[in-house]
Amino acid sequence: MGALLRLTLLLTAAFSCVTAQFPQQFSNVLSGLGSMMIDTFSSTIGGDLGYAKCVPYEIPAQFESYQDFCRHLSQMEDEEVDNIFKEGTGPQSSYDSFPLQGCVLGCIIGKDSYERGALWGSGSWSGKCIRNNNELKNLLTPIPSLGGAMTVMDTFTWSEMLPVTERYPGSISVDWSWWDAYNTLASSGRMSKVWTLSYDDVVIPEPSPDDGPLGELTSAYPKLVKGSRDEVRLIEPGLVFGQLFRRPNSYLNPLPVPVDSGIRFAMIQVCDGDRYAMNGNLRDL
Repeated sequence: MGALLRLTLLLTAAFSCVTAQFPQQFSNVLSGLGSMMIDTFSSTIGGDLGYAKCVPYEIPAQFESYQDFCRHLSQMEDEEVDNIFKEGTGPQSSYDSFPLQGCVLGCIIGKDSYERGALWGSGSWSGKCIRNNNELKNLLTPIPSLGGAMTVMDTFTWSEMLPVTERYPGSISVDWSWWDAYNTLASSGRMSKVWTLSYDDVVIPEPSPDDGPLGELTSAYPKLVKGSRDEVRLIEPGLVFGQLFRRPNSYLNPLPVPVDSGIRFAMIQVCDGDRYAMNGNLRDL
């Protein structure tokens, strides 16, 4: 499967990405936020993971950085991403460990998926912190991404500064793939297991009547997270692809069946030196 992904990347045409320009005042605010988060936000990974050696994902040679690699993935055709996901490796049993650990990098991938994700607020997402093999939190940057005005891809230079905070807890389990049920079961009878990421413990803030439209907007993103289910497969050591579903009877999905959101993502093993990153702001990017 690794050879397939690298061949796909080598054969895909070169693309250009226009970096958004922001006023200096905005950059200064973000820099301040980044320093504040690094100084005041701390989290630890329990058990032996804090002492285990971390091996980062080795990006293909034609890419200069993780950001360059993610930009490329965001310009791939969605069907191409789906084909790679379909051939990925899932867990063989409910006891298989999740293939990434610590605070890892994440990015939305697939051309149409990227635009759709930015519209619904995923443009601020930058990965997850995975602990104890089945607990996680999302990493979000302080940019107003709901509506697609800005995204993490074009707001920061990741290797210099990518301030994040941990939000929206979740858990990891193993289940049969909904993606297979929609895409491969009827044609080939193929249905296999995936790692699933669910967010049952996300708290939805209760807007005050005085909050007006802003209160409703504040609660929209946590509702989206709580109503989602991610399915993940291993593509190469240190690299997973995922598909995001809206759960039955959830926000934006009043139906009694799951709905494919059309949002695809990658998660990439990064480290803090030779250790697993214990904090999203300590990731080597």
